[in-house]
Amino acid sequence: KSAIFGLLAAISDPTIDEWKVLAPALANPAHELYAEVWGLLYRAPAWFGLVDSAGLIEEWLSEDTMPERINLTVNLLRGMQRHLPDRVADLLTPKMNLSPEWNNRIAFVIQWSDVSLGSRFQQFMVRAIDLGVLDGVRGPVVRNSDFWDLSHELPEKDPARAAEIIGHFYDRCIDQTLETKSSDESESTLHLVASIFNTARNGHEDYFLKAASGAPREFVQNVLPVMLRIMELTARRRHGPPWSDSVWCFRHYQEIFGSADALLQGMVQALSLLAAQAPQEFTTHATNLRSAEFETAHFLLIRAFTGNPAQFADEAVSFLLEEPRRLRIGYMSDHHWPARQLIRAISPHCSPAGLSQLEDLLLGYYPPWELEPNRQASYGYGQFTLLDGIASAVRSPRVTRRLEELKRKFGTVTEPVDMVSGFVQSPIAGEAAAKMSDEQWLRAITQYRDDSLETKLRHQAFVGGAVELSRVLEAEAKNDPARFAALACRFPDDANVNYFEGVLRGVTDGGLELAAARYLCLRCHALPGRPVGRWLVRLIESLVELPVSEEQLQMLSFYATEDPDPEQELWQTPAHGGQAYFGGSIDMAALNSTRGAAALAVGSMINSDGTRLDALLPTLEQLVRDSSITVRAAVARALLGVMRHDRPTAMRLFNALSESEDSLLRTEGVALFLKANVATDYPTLEPIISRMITAADETTNNAGARLACIAALFSPEAQSLAQTCLSASEAHRKGAAEVYAANLGQARFRDYCEAQLLTLFNDPSRVVRREAARCFIAVKETLPDYASLIDSFVSSEAFAAEHRTLFHALDETPAQLPEITCAAGERFFESVGAAAADTSTHAAADSFIVSKLVIRTYAQNHSAEIQRRCLDLIDRIVKLQAIGLNEAIADYER
Repeated sequence: KSAIFGLLAAISDPTIDEWKVLAPALANPAHELYAEVWGLLYRAPAWFGLVDSAGLIEEWLSEDTMPERINLTVNLLRGMQRHLPDRVADLLTPKMNLSPEWNNRIAFVIQWSDVSLGSRFQQFMVRAIDLGVLDGVRGPVVRNSDFWDLSHELPEKDPARAAEIIGHFYDRCIDQTLETKSSDESESTLHLVASIFNTARNGHEDYFLKAASGAPREFVQNVLPVMLRIMELTARRRHGPPWSDSVWCFRHYQEIFGSADALLQGMVQALSLLAAQAPQEFTTHATNLRSAEFETAHFLLIRAFTGNPAQFADEAVSFLLEEPRRLRIGYMSDHHWPARQLIRAISPHCSPAGLSQLEDLLLGYYPPWELEPNRQASYGYGQFTLLDGIASAVRSPRVTRRLEELKRKFGTVTEPVDMVSGFVQSPIAGEAAAKMSDEQWLRAITQYRDDSLETKLRHQAFVGGAVELSRVLEAEAKNDPARFAALACRFPDDANVNYFEGVLRGVTDGGLELAAARYLCLRCHALPGRPVGRWLVRLIESLVELPVSEEQLQMLSFYATEDPDPEQELWQTPAHGGQAYFGGSIDMAALNSTRGAAALAVGSMINSDGTRLDALLPTLEQLVRDSSITVRAAVARALLGVMRHDRPTAMRLFNALSESEDSLLRTEGVALFLKANVATDYPTLEPIISRMITAADETTNNAGARLACIAALFSPEAQSLAQTCLSASEAHRKGAAEVYAANLGQARFRDYCEAQLLTLFNDPSRVVRREAARCFIAVKETLPDYASLIDSFVSSEAFAAEHRTLFHALDETPAQLPEITCAAGERFFESVGAAAADTSTHAAADSFIVSKLVIRTYAQNHSAEIQRRCLDLIDRIVKLQAIGLNEAIADYER
């Protein structure tokens, strides 16, 4: 068949009579040549053209056709686009915006097309953009692709069309934003910038620049109206015009940071080229920009005039005279530089009258900030920058004299520098620090006291102070802990605290002997205000296996109960960007606070040596009633150490600790303590678990449900509480699914877990079904023992979306499970259908592994029934044109 259809595909002018021989195969999906005939149409544009000329393609796309046939035909059009792009556009244009389903099909075709082909297909894409068909659509291959990946080669192949797409895309983005903007917003579009200019990831700036340089006329025609519209919508109308806007208010001199910068730079480039190549046409755009009331429009005109200074010199002078504020519509790093660039370009070409007027303007120019009190040092620098732009050959004596005066004050005009990034370096490099003596370190610590964020730029390198040098010190202390522990004891009290902290961190990681650690602890504990407790307690904790002194235990107690940190619940406090500190994690807040770190160290000390419990018990009694939830979260974990030596005391302290806000119950320490004891002390802990189940937040509900279900595995009296979780919220049911899936492989829990999973496989929530389906991962080594459960899963609600966990288990199990494999494969292709051939879906990816399992099962089994079912599955894979069969066969043959 392969050879015959290869010959058929080579026919350049097939006839309708020849087609009539093949046509019956397409009428019946069960026909043995069904897949081959479809494949012929995919491979041979001549056969496609013949079928199309007979009106069959339009018939297959009609609303009377079954969806499966429509989808196959759309996929066929996707394949034909590279051969007959305009015809594909003609066939699909009537379907645009008919329904969401049709729009999805059209988006699919465009995603996989070469947009540089066919003028009508390109117009078809532009219309799809305008109608919102491509809203949110991105390139189909790379995970982090975006809209511009759909036509990434277009700026080089057809820059004019690329410019059209840019204009229509951003116009559509604006329309979308205005449609979703709430009517009660006081300002026009506060979030317009984020919604539009986050659509292109870094790396696509060349798309705009290539379109601008390749087709400047079309770029200006299509993109400039959109940019003016954005300026209008985001204008900051706080004073008189010209107004700045929210998008281009911060302009960069040379660097391009994202799509907004690229559009601006592209427009400068396109207008400059248009001024040089088509000055009459440019004049129309210049008139519009000149009359606009926006800074960015005037910036574009200032930059564009330099494209043809010989023709537009006097007009540019008139433009500056009309509004002297235009002299300072510039860059973040220099407000006057664009005007200077313009003056340097036009001054050799100005008429005598025009040049004289320009000089008058500049000699009387002083920006407002230079006139403020205490700004004498900068007075005249703006004038200096602009006057220096006048070409030396045409400078009048009065300009020359004034420039000489300004040069004596300012030296030379410096070119702007865009933002510079880099690591803030230590004032003493690591290589040099490694050779420093103790006395040199003490002098350096005295010299570099400052830890402010004001760093200096020296030869393009940021140099810091105490913070950066303390990191170098930390590394040295880790390499030689004894030396630097002794050195820290010589630091003066007023040394920057970062140096003490650096040594404490370094010697803790480096492993310090007990005697040296004791002296360092005493020195740091004696500092005024005791500022280094957080790192001091971690040093003491690192000595847990050694006989630490009573003094050090007392230090732990002091920092655990007396240190002011934390002063607030940071996990509830909004940080920059609106999210709470530590991502809202109480446990992370505890770890990064002094009292929390000390509480954890207390637990470690007791866990290592139970004889320390008597000395530290008063500290624990106080800690379980600490006013901070953050600290009590650390105490819950510390009580695990107590439990190892004195279970009744641990339980008593835990019950006292739990008399707190429900938020404490969702912390990791509480969960670990309950999990460690729920099997043996369920009656005692049941009230706490019940509180977790009925708490107001889902995280606590989920943790409570897990604990109730763990208890149910060990204690029949806990099963009623666990059962309530199966009829409660999604968070409860998810917790139950997690426990029963994880414990299915435990022989003593198997029957109980199976019974619960049968219910969870058909849970209304996909999240719950997903967790339940993970049960097969835990039992892949003994998968044959769970045949009945697998049968139930295959026929359950969970299978359609969560089948991949079963297929991965089947792929990895050493056992042969032919009946299960066939049943699962049959249900898979029934549920996903044509999606198995659609590479944009998960189903296509899963089809790889299912095809592999089917081929392997066929090869390994000699049962006639199993082989028949495998062959039926292979036929179905071929007819669906599902992904993976050829690869599976090739792997088997190897």
